[in-house]
Amino acid sequence: MSNRDITGQVRPEAGHAADQNRRRWGSLRPRRPASVWGWLIWVLFVLFLYLFVAYVLVPWYQPVPTDVPPPVPNSNTRRV
Repeated sequence: MSNRDITGQVRPEAGHAADQNRRRWGSLRPRRPASVWGWLIWVLFVLFLYLFVAYVLVPWYQPVPTDVPPPVPNSNTRRV
């Protein structure tokens, strides 16, 4: 009769691949800068994102007027 316990049949490489994937995603996590130059780069990056959103994305989504509305008559206009 065969042994139905599969815990001993798990390959050791399977655990290694999961650890490697976890390490890869952990290395992409942003960390707090440790030097003045690191803080300067973060500030420049945030400033770039702010300017990109404010001057590129926001105007791109705003509607553009298609026609000039007629002027509103007032008491200074001359009737013909």
